[in-house]
Amino acid sequence: MKQERLRILGALVLTAMVSSFAAIPAAAQAKPVPGKLAGVVRDAAGTPQMGASVELVSEAVGVAATRGLLTNTQGMFRGDKLAPGFY
Repeated sequence: MKQERLRILGALVLTAMVSSFAAIPAAAQAKPVPGKLAGVVRDAAGTPQMGASVELVSEAVGVAATRGLLTNTQGMFRGDKLAPGFY
């Protein structure tokens, strides 16, 4: 009888432990890491374009993810701290 009680108690403790892990909200788990996107703006002849305005638009949200991106003297741009997704 004592062994049966211990077995039932052990099963209850195990069930409680498993339940507590399942109850952890998704927000408390791993958070997505911000991404980066870089590129070069060129004209039809392939010449890099200095000072071109670039807007990174999230497909999921439908709005610009960054503000004021301009290409440098080599036509390069870079957007940092982007939420995961398609742009």
